Amino acid sequence: MANEKIVEISMVSLPVEIFQGFREELLGKHTEDDVEQIFYYAGVKTGIALVEKSGTKLQDGETLADALQALWWEIGFGKLFFKNMDDFMVYVEGKESAEAQASSKSKKRICHFTRGYLAGITQKLTGKKYFCTEETCIAEGASSCTYMLGCEEF
Repeated sequence: MANEKIVEISMVSLPVEIFQGFREELLGKHTEDDVEQIFYYAGVKTGIALVEKSGTKLQDGETLADALQALWWEIGFGKLFFKNMDDFMVYVEGKESAEAQASSKSKKRICHFTRGYLAGITQKLTGKKYFCTEETCIAEGASSCTYMLGCEEF
């Protein structure tokens, strides 16, 4: 217990429907592409802030997938599973997605905040710029949301 680190991070819990409400409000004033970018950018900024505030670091010998898994489970933003594909790519699969559940009627890939969140966390952990694509989405009828995280710097 004496070596245990206690991290205090100010956070807000919101109902999953907030994603759909924000999306609908923004679509009244912006294009679909703009809304995707707004959610993605908000996710990146949130992911970076989480790692900064928590002081989480990639440990020597720890894979990026293992670090992401441990951090993701701590924040409780759904259940995602991570697998390193190589030194620059990580495959992510989630059977639960707050964004997809809130937007299940969209019938298209919708988890832009989550994509940004994953990219931001990874960027801050590694010090390198990452992008994240959503390959499948529960909102479009898939059994899971899957993502590919890739490093933009080689």
